[in-house]
Amino acid sequence: MKRVLLVEKHDLFRQVLGLVLKRNTDLKETVQANSLAETRRILGDSNHKVHLAVVDLDLANGGGFELIRELRTSAPDVPVLAITLRRDAVRRERALRVGAGEVLTMAASSREIVDVAKQLVGE
Repeated sequence: MKRVLLVEKHDLFRQVLGLVLKRNTDLKETVQANSLAETRRILGDSNHKVHLAVVDLDLANGGGFELIRELRTSAPDVPVLAITLRRDAVRRERALRVGAGEVLTMAASSREIVDVAKQLVGE
């Protein structure tokens, strides 16, 4: 069974996104975090192998970009979908440069998010 790591500071968005992915992809389990520190604790637990990471770029203190960089080092085989509130070409390019496979805004449709998630995990 495939597992997704959802790192998003907005609880409701994170929970709904987890349900949408569970119902529409092979990502049937979710591990959720709302901060960089909480994510580091989760990733330190070997029981939490993930197949996709969805990372909020707008975590406190640039934590989203930092987390993507860390994932590229510690789990280079895990694809990353970056999510951001702001549509900004500079931030998008920065996220891709540090290792995100794709960047979407929170305004993206659930269908678009599902399609990108499937593409990143090879469904």
